Amino acid sequence: MPSVVTKKNGQVKDTSWDAAKKQLMGNIKEYMTHLKDIKAHVDDNTINHANFKEVRKYIEKEYFNVETIKTKNQAAAGLCSFVLNIVQYYDIVVTVEPKRKALREANDQ
Repeated sequence: MPSVVTKKNGQVKDTSWDAAKKQLMGNIKEYMTHLKDIKAHVDDNTINHANFKEVRKYIEKEYFNVETIKTKNQAAAGLCSFVLNIVQYYDIVVTVEPKRKALREANDQ
């Protein structure tokens, strides 16, 4: 996993774009592999759920959308799209999975 400098409580110390480029994109191949693995971690419920709580304060900002960010930086727009989509996917998984589990248990009885 790419190195992200965090505080003791797990929150990211520096959330600026410059810090993200330095910390995460130092090794592009490793970073891309990590991004590709996020969906599997969501599916397996092995992802840190606090990450999704933490990111919401950013995605709720008026300017956090692909079109606005694309005017500033193409790479950031791609990451913005990924974040918006993976958060939406996470929300669906955490809503649907307990229902699937309950259905399986009901069918087993």
